[in-house]
Amino acid sequence: MEINRSYAFEDFKPWSGAIDTWDALQKYNKVGTLECVLEDLYPNGIEETTLNDLLWFEEESLFEWVGLHYGTNSGVVSDSLLCPVCDNHIPEHECENCLDTVCEHCMIKCVKCNKVICKDCNNGEEEKPLCSDCYDDE
Repeated sequence: MEINRSYAFEDFKPWSGAIDTWDALQKYNKVGTLECVLEDLYPNGIEETTLNDLLWFEEESLFEWVGLHYGTNSGVVSDSLLCPVCDNHIPEHECENCLDTVCEHCMIKCVKCNKVICKDCNNGEEEKPLCSDCYDDE
């Protein structure tokens, strides 16, 4: 037996793991944007379970579709770019080695030349960070 319900997209009530995704979309006023995207993908409408599953299991794609950034490791959602190292903070410093822009928490300075590098580019020990140039000189 099939039960069909029709109501406004913004009145959808997600359940289980989809709730956090829906809440983030509401926080950043992106529910309407998602509705426009899904109208193109599902021109004949979308079933409640399909929508809930998208919100629950495809949150990274959904956030990208509506212009939000999602930290896959941290679960942080933002309308600003997130640090590629920690997925948590807004990046402000450019690594002089890989050219990624990282946050203050993921930025370190080489103990020999004082270059700004990200934690991922550290070739030395944690307490004695080395950029790739200084590491190669050793």
